[in-house]
Amino acid sequence: MLDRKYICPVCSLILREPVQLTECGSRLCQTCLNAEQEQMNIDLPRTTTAGACIPATAQFEEVHEMLNILAGGIEALVNNEQRLSNEPL
Repeated sequence: MLDRKYICPVCSLILREPVQLTECGSRLCQTCLNAEQEQMNIDLPRTTTAGACIPATAQFEEVHEMLNILAGGIEALVNNEQRLSNEPL
């Protein structure tokens, strides 16, 4: 199961170009944040998750965890494809 910290609360997809709000620590996709800001017409303080606030080691650990999750998802898709191709129509 994918850790919720990698899911955008706006679009419910894996974070793309993630930004982290400095006030509350929430993470959003850059495009989702832009859309929310346009709707609300506000400017929220934020940093990118690649910014200096997160040590490089933590960044690598997050990337490693995300790659493992994606690899597991790909494996599950391949297994499902094989299972479905063997089922009669």
